[in-house]
Amino acid sequence: MGFTQKQKLFIKYYVDTLNASKSAILAGYSKRQSGDENLSNPDIRAEIDRKLKEKHMTPEEIKVRIKEIASTDLSEYIKFDRGPSGEEKTPYIDVEMVIADGKGYLIKGIKKTVAGTVVEFDDRLRALEMIAKVESMFNDNKPQDINVSVQVDGLENLLSKVYGNDSDD
Repeated sequence: MGFTQKQKLFIKYYVDTLNASKSAILAGYSKRQSGDENLSNPDIRAEIDRKLKEKHMTPEEIKVRIKEIASTDLSEYIKFDRGPSGEEKTPYIDVEMVIADGKGYLIKGIKKTVAGTVVEFDDRLRALEMIAKVESMFNDNKPQDINVSVQVDGLENLLSKVYGNDSDD
């Protein structure tokens, strides 16, 4: 079925946000037009379901992605502006190169600030923690069997002093 431009935008935003009201507003619908109207349209609902299915990742794909976040070396994407006499100036991330290499998923966000553009990447340490949990490297909630063998000379003597010796009575 052919969708209107607003319906296409609604579908796109809904797949990204899973919020019908927000998606309707972003798509250009008035605030009093709720996204629920679009969700009740069977053709729109079917297209949303199809797109959500395309986005679905298997557990194995998720593990691979997390491992890539934890292990990707971003140093090759760091470039330096050069001053008029060739001296190195401010370092920056070559975002176009990151995306061209198919690693755009590593970028968490891009912000414009007074100091310039800030590129934020997913937290590598957090990714490592997630890998460790998946691989059961942290045993916080698992009971641990600990065998301790201690030999104490004169243990009988010590126990008889603490608890008293019935044989002396």
